[in-house]
Amino acid sequence: MVPDNLTQKQRQRMYAIKNQYGVTDEEMKLIIKDNFGLESSKLLDPEQYESLCDKLIPAFAIIGVMMPSEAQIEAEKVSQSIEYSDAEQAIIDADLDRL
Repeated sequence: MVPDNLTQKQRQRMYAIKNQYGVTDEEMKLIIKDNFGLESSKLLDPEQYESLCDKLIPAFAIIGVMMPSEAQIEAEKVSQSIEYSDAEQAIIDADLDRL
């Protein structure tokens, strides 16, 4: 069994915020996994819990996408420094237009 790092009151607040913003259980799991690399909300430390409640859940609900993790931001920086051929850039641009 996974030890719970959060108090009952913190868990209730987290799920109240999740429900307030209409975030599903599956979306919540993805937010936690993508941002903290954790399989369970029980493993959140207090700082992660605050970030989840105050920023990540509301941001996800408002824009409908995950906020990028630090690894994703770093990967984006690296990809911006790569020079692509015109054909490669056209494919990338077409993919981005579909998003």
